[in-house]
Amino acid sequence: MSKKIQGSAVEYDDVPADYLDKRQLKKGAAGWILLASLGVSYVISGDFSGWNFGLEQGGWGGMFIATVLMATMYTFMIFGLAELSSSLPTAGGGYSFARRAMGPWGGFLTGTAILLEYTIAPAAIAVFIGGYINELTGFSGPAIYAGFYLVFVGIHLFGVGEALKIMMVITSIAVIALLVFCLRSYSSFRLQQSFRYRR
Repeated sequence: MSKKIQGSAVEYDDVPADYLDKRQLKKGAAGWILLASLGVSYVISGDFSGWNFGLEQGGWGGMFIATVLMATMYTFMIFGLAELSSSLPTAGGGYSFARRAMGPWGGFLTGTAILLEYTIAPAAIAVFIGGYINELTGFSGPAIYAGFYLVFVGIHLFGVGEALKIMMVITSIAVIALLVFCLRSYSSFRLQQSFRYRR
């Protein structure tokens, strides 16, 4: 049985030892392939939306340096999350890790930041898709953004497994598009322009 504990600024439950046992991840909703494709889709969506600005400002060399730095950061983050996930196997993710390490306020702030990320990310993606629609068809505006935002939210409300399967299909299309982009842009590569950037 849990009991209430009053901290300096917040009240929280002192839970029994089996608290984490009752909150472990459930099998069946998503396998490792769907989860891996989710990670690839996060990176690729950033590539699609960020490469245009990065290539314009930093050139190929600047983008290469940024890619190496981000790959290093992702490597450390993946190893850190793997360690935390094996020691605290809960569905809370960053919230659970922060609450255990920094107390209730650390968990609250981390959970709020994650909630904001999950709220803003579909909106940002909807804005970029709206830009692509505007370039292709000439239609733009808040109605396009709101429509795509509702589609993304609706897919996620439909179910986790279904959303991951749809995202895997979209990710596969995006990978093909990136490969086509790389092959087509290779002929325009000039070593002397690699480190040109705009000030």
